[in-house]
Amino acid sequence: IDLRRVLQTKRGSPQEVAFLVKEMCAAVGLHAEAINGFLKSPGEMFDLDGLSRPNHWWNSVLVDGEWRIMDCSLASPTNPRRNQFVTNNTSVAESWYFLARPLEICYTHVPLAPEEQHICPPISPDVLLTLPAACPPYFKLNMQFPDFDTSIIRIDGLEVMQIRLSVPPDVECAAEVEAPAFARDADGDFFESGE
Repeated sequence: IDLRRVLQTKRGSPQEVAFLVKEMCAAVGLHAEAINGFLKSPGEMFDLDGLSRPNHWWNSVLVDGEWRIMDCSLASPTNPRRNQFVTNNTSVAESWYFLARPLEICYTHVPLAPEEQHICPPISPDVLLTLPAACPPYFKLNMQFPDFDTSIIRIDGLEVMQIRLSVPPDVECAAEVEAPAFARDADGDFFESGE
């Protein structure tokens, strides 16, 4: 990795940005790690096999004896995947990705090594993959999924599920639901219509 090129061009891959941040933290006396893992996008289907193909890099930083997570690449307005996670002005860095708590960032960032979660005890990767892909507005607006059950991602066919979302009274919420459409054949059996 040529960190000089990254500095000169002000652009780099998530891996290059993570190693640059690690070096910058070391230069000012902060202990930081570059973490390789899986970035879950909202609406994306996940499985444990996907963890064998990491798709993102970020950092953990030890600040005042507490681990915090920084994803400078995803915070950047130039990141092409950013619009899947951030809804604010695209010309400004998303501040939430600087020093996020490990128990919050784990909704979208799953490290390859469990110890890089910086959660005690580490959460099983299959549980992390079933958490909803909650993004910065979810945490900034103090929203919650009380009693969230990770088994809801295993619903099949015409099963019904109920999700409860706690939203502060001053927050307006809109939901988008994707579901396959079903039709009935001449025998009365249901099949996916493709719509």
